[in-house]
Amino acid sequence: MKKLLVYSLAICLALLASCSKDSSSNGNNGGGGSQTTGKRISEIYYSYSEQDYISYDDGLTWALEYSSSSDNSLSEVWHWDNDNLLSIDYYNQNQVNGTDNLIYNNAGMVSKIVYFYEGEESESVEFSYNGTAISQIRYFYHGIMDAAYDVSYANNKPVRITCTYMSEDKTMSKHGKSFINNMFKTDEISSRDGNLPYIVLTWTGNNLTKWERFNSDNEFYCTFTYDNKNNPYYGGSSLTAYLFAWGSPEDISQNNVLSETYYENGELSTNYYTYNYFENYPMQVHEAYEYMYQYSDYWSKYIYEYTHYYSYLTD
Repeated sequence: MKKLLVYSLAICLALLASCSKDSSSNGNNGGGGSQTTGKRISEIYYSYSEQDYISYDDGLTWALEYSSSSDNSLSEVWHWDNDNLLSIDYYNQNQVNGTDNLIYNNAGMVSKIVYFYEGEESESVEFSYNGTAISQIRYFYHGIMDAAYDVSYANNKPVRITCTYMSEDKTMSKHGKSFINNMFKTDEISSRDGNLPYIVLTWTGNNLTKWERFNSDNEFYCTFTYDNKNNPYYGGSSLTAYLFAWGSPEDISQNNVLSETYYENGELSTNYYTYNYFENYPMQVHEAYEYMYQYSDYWSKYIYEYTHYYSYLTD
């Protein structure tokens, strides 16, 4: 299979979604500060559509092979105790099928996130700190560690994340897989060659503007652009731990990502995000991807669009 083209399309939203739990703003989020300085997420809904097409005439005509969609389904419910995020329930078809429980140490920092799947503990993420900064992240699946990462800082910002351990067991935790896919932007990390990867993060102010991965001959990095609005994931140690657990480096930024441009072996692709706002916070975020592949005797095209809808707690 030869990858011919990867690109994304941004589609603008026409209407602003109404939300019964919208609150007035208490000001801008501060870097690592108390979550009461900004809006606290209450619920997240999503809608999506996807289509698979096939072409036997080099893309001149396309036939629909498969399609699927969902309208405005509940995705997450966040539970708070004042400034502290206690847990997040994940929904599938309006039923809870997973929960992240955040556990705090005596210093008030998140020491562990325990994931329950269908009511049973299945995995966990543990954090070590240097002061108030996360210095190490370890992933466990059914009590056995499957991955570990060290975090280095400069000017109070994470600038390097190094994989220090990776189990060769192919069974990996949900959080561990997400960290590899989102933070290292790959499907697999192997320790067999003794060359575990690391990533370098470059910041402009309080926004991550460049990401680079080092572990092979591939040149792979991406750059980010941002709006000037408030990112609801920014600020507060519990949110930082949550974002690290799932491997979402750009969401640690103060503002909301508008574009991600990827460079790999001379090829370039860009994902665009479109927002609708209420009081300088996102109420909707929309993204659309289109992937095209050329096989030996036909072409395949996949289109995926999604929209997330946010509601916030009323103080």
